[in-house]
Parts: sequence; structure tokens; C-alpha cells
Amino acid sequence: MHPAMMKVLAAEHVRDMLVGVAKAQRAGEARHARKAARAGHSAAADADLAMPQAGRRPQCPQSAMEH
Repeated sequence: MHPAMMKVLAAEHVRDMLVGVAKAQRAGEARHARKAARAGHSAAADADLAMPQAGRRPQCPQSAMEH
């Protein structure tokens, strides 16, 4: 093969390999982000159950007339 053609084919091969690596890295980052989001979401939901929401008072079991 002509040396110029070999150079072009080698460059395409390297570019294809780098694209494959970049796709794998993005997929791994997406998996980690989804896992972190699930962990953060469940922790936030647990915190909401344990702490009263700001601006709201807990309901008193006694009526206003009994105070």
C-alpha cells in the first residue's frame, strides 16, 4: 500500500479506538452518576421523614379549646 494511505488508515484506526474509549468512560460516569443520584435521593427522602418541614408546625393532638 502507498505510505500516504497507510498513514490515513492508521489515523482512522487510532481515532476509532479513542472514540470507543471515550464512550466507555461516559457510560461509566453515567452509571456512577445514576448510582449517586439514587443514593442521594433515598437519603434525602429519609431525612424528609425524620425532620419536620420548614415553615410548618407539627400538629398538636389537643384541640385549641383544651389549651
